[in-house]
Amino acid sequence: MKFPTSHRLLITVTALLLSVFSSLAMAQTPAGEGMGGGMAAGGEAGMGAGGQTQNPADQALKYRQALFTLIAGNFGTIGNMLQGRAEFNGATALKNAERTAQLAAMVGDAFPDFSKTATGSKSSAEIWDNRAEFDKLTKDFADHSAALVAALKKDSKTASTEFKTAATAVAGDCKACHDKFRTK
Repeated sequence: MKFPTSHRLLITVTALLLSVFSSLAMAQTPAGEGMGGGMAAGGEAGMGAGGQTQNPADQALKYRQALFTLIAGNFGTIGNMLQGRAEFNGATALKNAERTAQLAAMVGDAFPDFSKTATGSKSSAEIWDNRAEFDKLTKDFADHSAALVAALKKDSKTASTEFKTAATAVAGDCKACHDKFRTK
């Protein structure tokens, strides 16, 4: 069966996200608990491209990047509708808002303390230096994403003022966090 390009990307990123999450969970499991006592099959902490061992910080970064790719892929469609670059489609907006809300709830967990040493991260050290503010922004993002779902469940037939307000709040959360906690 041949899937459209957008579905193939979603399937690929989802598979990557699941793989990285699984590796990250295994790397965080204390010795003697769970499968492999903190090691992946074969006794390695996690295998990267070419069979190289990845440290937990780099695994966390891959998980985080996959998560944000999924968020961008889903909320981007809503953003295009909000900005008039795409026609409003309530069913698509609701589906993508529900996905965004599910993913938004995972963002705070994608920044464990040990991940601040990840190679190639665009995350600012401010995340770990000012964790309370970062956690508030991730909570706002999750809350506003849930409010967007509620607005669309209330009225998904039109691009209502409530939809526009909720979607604008989610976009604002992304911008606020990137402005404060992402290196340029």
